[in-house]
Amino acid sequence: MAELREILGGTRSEISSLSWDDYKRYPGLNPSTIKAGRESMLALKYVWDHGGLEDTPSMSWGRAMHTLLFEPSHFSERYCAYEGRRAGNKYQEFADEAQLLGKEILPAHGPFSQEYALNASQQFLKNRLVQDLIVEGVAEQGLFVVEDGLQCRGRVDWIRTREPHKLVDMKTTRSIRYFSNDFYRLGYDLQLSLYHRWLKRLMGADLPVEVVVLENHPPFDSVVIPIDPAVLHRGERLGMDIIHRVKQCILEDRWPGMAEDDLYVLNTPLWAMDDELEGAELIEGAA
Repeated sequence: MAELREILGGTRSEISSLSWDDYKRYPGLNPSTIKAGRESMLALKYVWDHGGLEDTPSMSWGRAMHTLLFEPSHFSERYCAYEGRRAGNKYQEFADEAQLLGKEILPAHGPFSQEYALNASQQFLKNRLVQDLIVEGVAEQGLFVVEDGLQCRGRVDWIRTREPHKLVDMKTTRSIRYFSNDFYRLGYDLQLSLYHRWLKRLMGADLPVEVVVLENHPPFDSVVIPIDPAVLHRGERLGMDIIHRVKQCILEDRWPGMAEDDLYVLNTPLWAMDDELEGAELIEGAA
């Protein structure tokens, strides 16, 4: 893994249709890493040093759904299904062969399985708003830009090339009803705002942003959510603030945690207050 210092003095600025493996060869600060900076610079550096967040079955299934929506002809060459428990010599032989073929393994049945993915993909065909977004466009475009002297990069799911052009992203969720909580908790506002900013710079166009949201369990409901410009503006400010702090940390070679060198304030929730918690109101207000 490249050292963070290597992204100083970045020069690359372009949109490129690179494969995933080729894209990863070019070091750059991406939104997934930048999001970790909401917690602390220490957390951000850990994510960078370990090549990103730890993979989960949910994330693997989400990638499969991206392929089925935006590049369905590539699904069979990128994914394979395994029947049974993922353990023992039989599974290891299967996994070794899949690795040689460059395929990712999904369970055959049940949650986050190939069966679920293929069933869920049928909902895309039934949703006319989704179909309108993908009727004409390009998938998985690599964005390379320089921010405050740091090389940054991102990979957008889809750019709708039929008028009006749009930036399209896909997310999976447990519940569409509560997706707005996930949107901010998982930093999707920051991620999409930086993609929007970088596309505007590279294309010279202010593209509307829309998100295809798919529930990850039957009946696999799906919706299209337009993202308000005010949300993008706030997310962009947050992302740029983190990028500026990353530069300072690189120059100083210092990566502070959440409290840096100060005491951390206990944030007492309202429901926990009673007469014995003197000063709790002050603690709540300070947080």
